[in-house]
Amino acid sequence: MHDRSDTPAKSASHSTARRGRRTLALGLCALALLPRSTAHAGPSCKPMLSILEARAVRVSPIQPYTWKATVLADAHFCATTSGMFEIDFVRAAEVGPDLQMTEAFRWRAGQFKIELELGADEWVLEHRIGFIAPCVCRDPPFK
Repeated sequence: MHDRSDTPAKSASHSTARRGRRTLALGLCALALLPRSTAHAGPSCKPMLSILEARAVRVSPIQPYTWKATVLADAHFCATTSGMFEIDFVRAAEVGPDLQMTEAFRWRAGQFKIELELGADEWVLEHRIGFIAPCVCRDPPFK
């Protein structure tokens, strides 16, 4: 027979301390096994995007309409010719508060058009290019 001379509170704190040491040891092992990505990462490239023109195309004041924009992608230092980017909008509505929203689009090298459909009682107050996904860099002309 086992003699349990520990009080329940004492054995519970001993169990918690053991679990804490085990968690700490596992955490340290995980940190040691993480790859050193910052030490081996190459340069990160992104295309330079700019919105040349934005306009609303309405057929009727009571039907949904399209917000259209012409975007220019300068990707001369990217090895890829397309990728993802986001535009952040502030959308206003006749009934309700202004809302910030983000829409994802695909860029192509050169000039291209994008569209966003909005309700009849909505309009874009502001817009800006947000996140641009990195592209694969071209090899530099010198080494």
